[in-house]
Amino acid sequence: SISEYPHSWPELLPSLLNNIRVGGSNGDATRVYGSLYALRKLCKRFEYKPTPEGRAPLVQIVKEGFPLLREMLGTLLHQDGEDVGMIVKQTIKVFWSCTQFNLNTLTFEDLRPWFNMLHSLMAKKLPAESMPQGDDEREKWVWWKVKKWTIQIMTRLYSRYGNPKATEAGLESFATQFSTTVAPTFLEAVCGTLALRSQNEFCSDRVMMLCLSFLDTAIEQKATYKLLKPHLDFLLYNVCYNVLKLKQSDIEAFENDPHEYIARQNDLMSEFVDPSMAAMQLIEDLMKYRTSTVAAPLVTFLVTILNNYTNAPPQTRDHLGFDAALHILGCLQAFLKKKKNNYVDSLPGLMIQHVLPCFNSSVGFIRRRACWMTT
Repeated sequence: SISEYPHSWPELLPSLLNNIRVGGSNGDATRVYGSLYALRKLCKRFEYKPTPEGRAPLVQIVKEGFPLLREMLGTLLHQDGEDVGMIVKQTIKVFWSCTQFNLNTLTFEDLRPWFNMLHSLMAKKLPAESMPQGDDEREKWVWWKVKKWTIQIMTRLYSRYGNPKATEAGLESFATQFSTTVAPTFLEAVCGTLALRSQNEFCSDRVMMLCLSFLDTAIEQKATYKLLKPHLDFLLYNVCYNVLKLKQSDIEAFENDPHEYIARQNDLMSEFVDPSMAAMQLIEDLMKYRTSTVAAPLVTFLVTILNNYTNAPPQTRDHLGFDAALHILGCLQAFLKKKKNNYVDSLPGLMIQHVLPCFNSSVGFIRRRACWMTT
């Protein structure tokens, strides 16, 4: 019963940790994974408790279990097997449950080795020959799940402790150390992950989305923005712009099952899994917080795409790129309509020259974008 631990089951935690220890020594992956799974369930029982008294069993798990889990994880970082991936994933899920809402007496020095290992997991090169063949199978592959949980942990910690002035009382020193040492170091691994698709390598949608969310926090913080600024062109034009292009599955759904397509576009849950949502949010926040650096080059880039599309012969037009450019401009309408930004006077001409002709396009999703732009 969930109400009987720890009073009626005082030996449960020692038993689980012993099973992890013995299973690891004997190479019994099933025993280790099963014990970690049970430990995660135990952590979830207390992770949402709002009071120190309610979280006391979780603090005990952290105190007794984290040294063992940290040591075990360190030995597995450079291994690639499926069983190893399952154990690594379950270990960092335990870490997530113990830290996502409260540090539970953990100090920065306690967590420094964990941060180093999470960085190693994020930067880990996944062997292409070991991945499943289809994209759907790769999305579910255990090592992409490991990366998903890794960046999810760091994004949550960054959102809570990235700004020392906005963090909870008593954790200002932790936040200062995290924002000036951990987050900048992690930025390189995040950008490297976002570069995979531009190198024709696979990256799961969920990992892309979380990496973009991490950067959305980074652009507001001085230490990380200084490092990110030289790479904004790559981020905007190679990552975000390409993420916003329709995928082949979107086009097929639009042509064969438009009801399904509309349902996908209006699915509120997609905000938590769709990288295009995170990419657009990042663009909007860059325009908001870093206007002087981003606005003029981005608008010029988008207008150039529109001009190239309009002037190109119909058979050579880049429909996906044109649609993505209109998508970005449409989402930036509030910014573009402000008189102080000096774009409002050019908007009617842009609509007449580039949007209205789209109503006669032979490409269905281009006509759909024209409707979206004018509503």
